[in-house]
Amino acid sequence: MSEETSRAEIVVKGKVQRVNFRNFTKETAKKHHLLGTAQNVPNYDEDVAIICEGPRRIIERYILDLKKNVRPPIRIDDLQVHYTAPTGEFEDFNFERSTDLTKALGERLDCLLEFMKVLDTRLEELNHKVDALRFNRAQRFDKKKHSRHKN
Repeated sequence: MSEETSRAEIVVKGKVQRVNFRNFTKETAKKHHLLGTAQNVPNYDEDVAIICEGPRRIIERYILDLKKNVRPPIRIDDLQVHYTAPTGEFEDFNFERSTDLTKALGERLDCLLEFMKVLDTRLEELNHKVDALRFNRAQRFDKKKHSRHKN
């Protein structure tokens, strides 16, 4: 017996616009074989609305995946879910982009900037680790050199 299809209308609050979150929702939905859409909500809080259809237990796993596997700079502060009867209107999972070319380009540039910030932070962390390793190596070398001169 096949599982009954549900429709979840999800509103995600947090840092979810201009950070490639809609693409993340699409990748995750495709992994779970869900159909639907994600779109920016034009409100003050800049939320994202997701509508997906599939077996309810799969939708619940999808929501857990969204929360658990979110990537910086995305931040989910709250996620509200409302289940309704499915409409069968979707053939795939996609997200809607702005039809305003300037706004769409701005979204992509904002996304690029956020990823560059994350990359910069990670590079700084790596540089600190490399510097620490070099310092430790230099100290060991100096100790060996000093102990040779004693003998």
